[in-house]
Amino acid sequence: MENVIEKELKMLRACKTEEERGKLVQRLKEEHQNDSPEVNLNNLRDIKSKIAELSVEVQLLELQNHGISLTHLANYIGKSRAYLSQRLHGHSVNGKQYSLTRNELEKIATGLKETGTKLQELSASLLSV
Repeated sequence: MENVIEKELKMLRACKTEEERGKLVQRLKEEHQNDSPEVNLNNLRDIKSKIAELSVEVQLLELQNHGISLTHLANYIGKSRAYLSQRLHGHSVNGKQYSLTRNELEKIATGLKETGTKLQELSASLLSV
C-alpha cells in the first residue's frame, strides 16, 4: 500500500509547470498544517526511508555509467536482472512493493570489492607484459 509521502511525491512529479507545483505545495502545506507531532514524525521517517532507497538506486544505477550492468550486480545476489530492477525502481510485485534487503546490499558491496580487486590485478598484469 502506498503511503501519504509516496502519493504526494507522485503528485509533485506529475506537475507540468512551476505554477502547478507551487499551487500543489501550497495545498499540501494547508492540508498538513494541523498534523499531530506523531504524524509529522511518521512522515519524516517515511521521507528518510525514501531518501535512503533513492540513494541506493542512484548509486547502483551510476555503476552502469562505468560499464557495470544490472545483470552483473544481480549475479552477486543470485537473482535476475528483472528482480534487481524491480527492487531498485520500487515496482510492485504481486501487489506488494519490495526493496533490496540489507543482506542483498552487503552481498552486492562485497561482490563489487572483489570485482575491483580483480580489475586491479588485471591492470597490473597488463603493465607487466
